[in-house]
Amino acid sequence: MIPDVKKSEILVALQLFDVELRNTAEWIGWEDKGTQKYAIEHEGRRYSPKKIISMATGIGRNEFNGGHESNSYLEKKGFAIEHEGRRYSPKKIISMATGIGRNEFNGGHESNSYLEKKGFAIIRLREKSFVIKETIESILDKYIESKTTEQFSHASNAVKSFKMLDAELSSSTPVSSRPSLTTSFSCGQGNFARVPWLAFLDHREEL
Repeated sequence: MIPDVKKSEILVALQLFDVELRNTAEWIGWEDKGTQKYAIEHEGRRYSPKKIISMATGIGRNEFNGGHESNSYLEKKGFAIEHEGRRYSPKKIISMATGIGRNEFNGGHESNSYLEKKGFAIIRLREKSFVIKETIESILDKYIESKTTEQFSHASNAVKSFKMLDAELSSSTPVSSRPSLTTSFSCGQGNFARVPWLAFLDHREEL
């Protein structure tokens, strides 16, 4: 098991790697040698996950696994992991793999969860605040249309958009950093609600 260390200790390891190792013979151009499939991406630079974990924790690289074990450890601390130095559109890859059209499912939480369950790492290319703003605008623009053209179900576009917004808000720092706070929403039961809602709930407050 990899010892638990603070995120700040991993950030120190990244700085040490830049200062002491990046320009050494062993590590110059390491990303292009094809020996490692994954990389930490931080502030425009790439780092070897196993090397950084080893530097931050003090354990040898042969004492833990790369791949899923290292990546999960780092992702839980908020670091982004790249796969073989390349990036792919989640919706496009799912569409190509399954044969369904990109308009038949949602991006964001739905696509990312699907791929993460299969072991792929997702890198957010846009700030969470932008994604939240974009999802709210989509709901405001399309809810009335969904209400009049779709049957109410968990697969309807309106419900999917609310699920995505709920997931983005609940995982955002202002909410996730407050243990007593949760989010909840409703688009209706059996039929679309005339006025859908999303709320922040604090379990310390009694109704």
